[in-house]
Amino acid sequence: MLLSLKNAISTHLNRPCLVAASQLLFACAFIPCPTFANSKIETIEVVSQHKKENLQSTPLSVSALGKLQLERNELHSLTDIETHVPGLSLGSINLIQPQIYIRGIGSNDDSAAGDSSVAVFVDQVYLNRMSSVYVNSFDLQSIEVLRGPQGTLYGKNGVGGVIHFIRNKPSLQDELKVRVGAGNFGQKNLDFVINKQLTEQVATRVSFGKKQRDGYVNNPAANAMFSNEAQTSMHAQLALYLGANHINLAVEHTEVEQNAIGHTVTGGGLGQVISLTQPKVFNSFYQTLSADEGRANNQISGMQVTWQHQQDNFELQSISAFKRSNSDLLEPLTGADIEYSDFFAATILIDEEAEQLSQEFRLLSPQSTESKFNWLAGVYWMDSQARRQEYYGFDLGSMMLSTPDRPVPAGTVVSTASNNIQDSDNLTYAAYFNLDYAFNSIHTLSIGYRLGYEQKKVEQMADQVDGLIIHQAYQTDSQRSFNADTLQLMLANRWLPNVYTYMRYAQGYKSGGFQGVAPTKADAEKGFAPEYADNYEIGVKSDWWRNQLRLNAAVFYTDYQNLQVLLQRQSQAPVSPISVENAAAASSKGIELEWVLAPKILPNWNLSGHLALLNARYEDFKGNTQVNGNKLRNAPKTSYALNLSYYPNWFSKYQLEWHASYRYKGTTYQEPENLSASSIPGYHLLSSKFRFKPTSDNWLIDLWVENLTDEKYYIHKFASPTSTGTLAVISTPARPRNWGVKLTYQW
Repeated sequence: MLLSLKNAISTHLNRPCLVAASQLLFACAFIPCPTFANSKIETIEVVSQHKKENLQSTPLSVSALGKLQLERNELHSLTDIETHVPGLSLGSINLIQPQIYIRGIGSNDDSAAGDSSVAVFVDQVYLNRMSSVYVNSFDLQSIEVLRGPQGTLYGKNGVGGVIHFIRNKPSLQDELKVRVGAGNFGQKNLDFVINKQLTEQVATRVSFGKKQRDGYVNNPAANAMFSNEAQTSMHAQLALYLGANHINLAVEHTEVEQNAIGHTVTGGGLGQVISLTQPKVFNSFYQTLSADEGRANNQISGMQVTWQHQQDNFELQSISAFKRSNSDLLEPLTGADIEYSDFFAATILIDEEAEQLSQEFRLLSPQSTESKFNWLAGVYWMDSQARRQEYYGFDLGSMMLSTPDRPVPAGTVVSTASNNIQDSDNLTYAAYFNLDYAFNSIHTLSIGYRLGYEQKKVEQMADQVDGLIIHQAYQTDSQRSFNADTLQLMLANRWLPNVYTYMRYAQGYKSGGFQGVAPTKADAEKGFAPEYADNYEIGVKSDWWRNQLRLNAAVFYTDYQNLQVLLQRQSQAPVSPISVENAAAASSKGIELEWVLAPKILPNWNLSGHLALLNARYEDFKGNTQVNGNKLRNAPKTSYALNLSYYPNWFSKYQLEWHASYRYKGTTYQEPENLSASSIPGYHLLSSKFRFKPTSDNWLIDLWVENLTDEKYYIHKFASPTSTGTLAVISTPARPRNWGVKLTYQW
């Protein structure tokens, strides 16, 4: 069975290197290796299957950033975890719309009645809106990223994968930890966490974070600065350890304020105009021609109650949560005001309010190594509402309005606007179970099943028509329901105490919905259907040489049907209508490697890294056969990372650490047409951190630098194609070199 599944997957991997890699994966699972003394490789516990277990014995494609990784790296935002995880690709068009892709599968649509392809959880609670994704990394226990379809272990499923942020919980001891920092671009931060044991059974934990940073995109002529930010977050917990019951109550509040992220014009007709009229700005990577600094404000709050009850024969878990987010965005979309080009300018205004209430119950078998059966069953319910208003303003100048037969006087500007309001009410119900049966000490069979039902109601109104984004006024009330069952089959094998392999088949599902900012009433009412995935995967997790070498690998093939795609339809309009459609069948296949090396012969060194080779393409694109064979969005062919740590023992009274990270991400495309103008070229990043700590004291100093070589790269690009070419290519620069110092004291 093992050999037949390996051969079946190898037939789908059309590149010889992937076939060879899959053969290497199987070989390294069974070839014995020499052993040496113990080393410094971190043992990481994960809760991907809702129980604490060693990462190395978890039969899933899961990467985890544990305590050591979180300390070695500077994580300022969601996008900073991107190149620490193979197959993960992140971007952001603005503060409230992060774009998350795993193995080429993600979502660009931001409608009030749509779902993300990658499910994001914080402390076991699914976040229904991407605007709610913000976590202060200071008091994080770990970050877990599951690659590929997930559903039979979660109330809310993720067709592309899952990202789970896990905070530290209150403990029955006193702790105080304070960190202050400063750096270039006016960076300042203050973080602290207080853990207090109140009684023998009660503890509380409060964390607080505040930071600010000046912007790095600017318009000197208008004295305008973009991409600056100020963030404040608070999270308070109260834990009760009452014999068989463990109750945790938590409240949180976060406020993020910044100017618009700062877009620049890098191509298209608008780019050509700017390159001729403003060549100095056009050739400056971090300068924009927008004069309005805009705003991007986000408030996130929530409450959560988690209850665990343990008996001899079972464990009951209850997770109750309420989340709310309020977002306000005003952004110059094109990166150029009309007075600089007399051609074209656009502004977007988004006002979004969202709430969600969720309840999940899980029943788990006792964690016993003697039992042949381990099982988990759960039910899930979520009610979420979102009200989203999107306003687009366009200025069309004389250069765009003129024709050879009808020239328009210079300085003429025609302004037009559109306005769309979406009110959605979404219900989710799910029941799921997972059963593990151990045939013996080596082989374990796992069967999982999930049954889900979702109902989506949305009211949409377009009361302003611009002929560019919205083509007719309308008001509509629509409702659709979706249901699906998904299956997971897995055979896990522990060939040696430190060699673990698995074969996994998993079905994925993402519900349908309704498009945001539909151009016509028909588009608003039509909506889009669910998408489905079948994932085949073989993996190995292994530790060698008495824990001096860790090597994990996975070979996968995923077949997608009815893939939901955000695209611009063919049109004679200056800006083609945007539509969300079930446009394609697609496939994603590749290999992912992760390794850690800490040899005894070099006791003060640690080397780790990962490599992802990905071939994710449209197989059958409805209505546009020229797209067939093109790459999926945000699916780099190659990405890898190398991390080096050195712990010199030069002094008896001081501890020193040095960490360096080199990361590469290959070229990615942003449209199904794989337009070269809006593709994001591959880039290299180098980061470093130095830590100094007295052996006999509780304080330490970190000196860190990100993007050491000052690489110029983009975190997002967007092209507006027309029947005659490209109107504009809009790009979002990433942070240049940034550095700082942090002082941490812990009692």
